[in-house]
Amino acid sequence: MKRLAWGLLILALVGCEQRYDVDYLPLASSVAPETVVAPEGEFVVPFLGEARQSRLTLTVTLDELKTGTDWSPWVTAGFTSMDKQWQVKAFVAALDRDSQTLSGGYQVIEAGNIQKQVTLITGEPGSRAVQVQLVRDDESAVYLRVDDREARVTLPTGEPLFPVVLVASATASLRWQAD
Repeated sequence: MKRLAWGLLILALVGCEQRYDVDYLPLASSVAPETVVAPEGEFVVPFLGEARQSRLTLTVTLDELKTGTDWSPWVTAGFTSMDKQWQVKAFVAALDRDSQTLSGGYQVIEAGNIQKQVTLITGEPGSRAVQVQLVRDDESAVYLRVDDREARVTLPTGEPLFPVVLVASATASLRWQAD
């Protein structure tokens, strides 16, 4: 009976999952993968786009998780102000720095402080490719998808936001496209 109750709860949660009618940018098959190496405890910015770009798609495979530092291995993709005070970013990360499994979700940063961090997927094998998609609309809302899980976030700022991809404490194979 207990197992049936858990099963029904899971079905109810999956059935209530929010879906948005958003025109995510498909990743063109011609986009070649790029290997990005971020040393232990450091990060690399392989892509910083232009403020006019409103859609970003990224496929992430973490090839090597560097776990010898205080920094957890992660890749983020999202929109940021130039001073980094306002950000919406999706992440794929080993949340425990000694873990070989990945989680994915998003963070909202307002006035330089993390206001919200939500995990959408957990327990994924470290070598699995994860797709992240983001779309920014004209009213400061950002729609994001990590694999097949979606969310909508509003970022209250009038500042221009730039698409960005960061890699920390990992070697990652990335394919990305923005428009």
